[in-house]
Amino acid sequence: MKACTSDEMSIIKSNHLDTHNSCKSTLENLNEKPWKAIFKKIIRNSRTRRKLRQLDKAQLEDIGLTAADVEQEVNKPLWK
Repeated sequence: MKACTSDEMSIIKSNHLDTHNSCKSTLENLNEKPWKAIFKKIIRNSRTRRKLRQLDKAQLEDIGLTAADVEQEVNKPLWK
């Protein structure tokens, strides 16, 4: 069996840590209660739609939207 250099050991530890953090994050997302995810979506939709309403005509043109597009989006239920 070949002995690892300190650089190789650092890479192995880094990869292990990255994998651990990724798995931990995934488990946290899976364990999130459905109502909590819906609540987060409602808050995010509320914020983004409020900001969308504040854009002027030139800014909307820059992102390829019309006033009708904005009206359609902001009138959706917050959970959608």
